[in-house]
Amino acid sequence: MARAAAKKRGRPVNEVPYRELNGRASRARNPIDKLALEARAKMLGISVLDAKNQLAATFIGRLHMQYQAWEKRGPKDVPRPSECLSTREYDAATRFLDLHNDRLKVVQSEAAQYDNRPSGNADPDAVEEWARRINTEYKAVREAIQEAQNQNRSENLWAALDYCIIRDQPLSHMIGALRILCNSMARHWKIS
Repeated sequence: MARAAAKKRGRPVNEVPYRELNGRASRARNPIDKLALEARAKMLGISVLDAKNQLAATFIGRLHMQYQAWEKRGPKDVPRPSECLSTREYDAATRFLDLHNDRLKVVQSEAAQYDNRPSGNADPDAVEEWARRINTEYKAVREAIQEAQNQNRSENLWAALDYCIIRDQPLSHMIGALRILCNSMARHWKIS
């Protein structure tokens, strides 16, 4: 009888799949998996709050997050950390990734990431013009990278492009080459 009375005391607890940190039942349609965030934060060596940021998904994104933290932190007399990418450099890297994906679509590679949008009946002339424009732009960017490589013979810009940007491998010893590479692409595209 004591057990039956104990069960009826207090407010009944609603069984919900996810609760917020304050204990309130979450109303989110797709609540963030707390365990996955903690695992991502531990694996990357960042805080759980930073693990929620979409930039944390890629190596160049995490480098840009470090730049944003330095910018937000305050005094300009503190020098910029060497292991970060400025907004200009990050924009150039992401623009190259988009161009590289378009180039893979032009050559009909299986590695290309396609949109889920239906293409419908595309005009063959428009597709051919688009492919020509992508090939021209890709060749021009590669020439700009080669020019920067010729000026910086001690760094391997092509390896930084392949490993750090395209393959998304966190190789911290290539950050110097990555910054030179991104600056050369930003100059080519006139990103300010």
